[in-house]
Amino acid sequence: MFLPPQKHFLDRFGDPYYAKTGVLLGPNGSDGATLNPDESAARDGALTVVGTASISRSVTLFGQPTYAFSGGAAAVSYANASLFDIGNQAYTIEGWFRFLSSMATFHLMGKYTSSTGQRAYEVACTTGDLRLSHASVASAGAAGTVLIAPSVTWVLGTWYHIAADWDLSFYRLYLNGKAMGNAAGSIPPFNSTAKFAIGGQEDGAASMTGNVADVRFTIGQARYKTDVGFPVPTARFPRW
Repeated sequence: MFLPPQKHFLDRFGDPYYAKTGVLLGPNGSDGATLNPDESAARDGALTVVGTASISRSVTLFGQPTYAFSGGAAAVSYANASLFDIGNQAYTIEGWFRFLSSMATFHLMGKYTSSTGQRAYEVACTTGDLRLSHASVASAGAAGTVLIAPSVTWVLGTWYHIAADWDLSFYRLYLNGKAMGNAAGSIPPFNSTAKFAIGGQEDGAASMTGNVADVRFTIGQARYKTDVGFPVPTARFPRW
């Protein structure tokens, strides 16, 4: 007799909302490579790498490589597609981030391009806070509003799980499983033409210095929807 393998089964059946994932970026390529296949259910939109963003096998998370960003106008983005337009659907956006320098403003993930006035939703951070912003339909993407901005003392070189969700009534922001605040809101963000970008805006503006791993975007589901908190993931997100 033997115990059946557990890792494969957990990876295969571990996410009841996998069918709703629009982004699931590991990465899992060779050291120094730039492009990496998306592993979400949608697999929609071509990946584009701007600037110095590349895969690093020297800095890992859960035994997997990460994306390294060295500032200087870097980003990884997905082509604009309808799945990134929220509309009247709940959503969750999350990922792991490790900062190597203090920041003025780092764009972490979302559809938010300041230079073209195409703002929709964004998770970002500054030296002293974490923030969730969105642009209303009425603004047509020309102006964004910071909905939640709790104070945070960042420790450089430390991995952080950062997440935000919207359940059609409240926006919420989380750091390492802790609920950091909420904002009432029933109006969805503007459907901008900006690309969904990670580590910097699509044109490389507000790019971070550090590493990114396991960014996941889920449309149609507020995964956490709590004002208390949730257990921090201890393994990479399931791929099925």
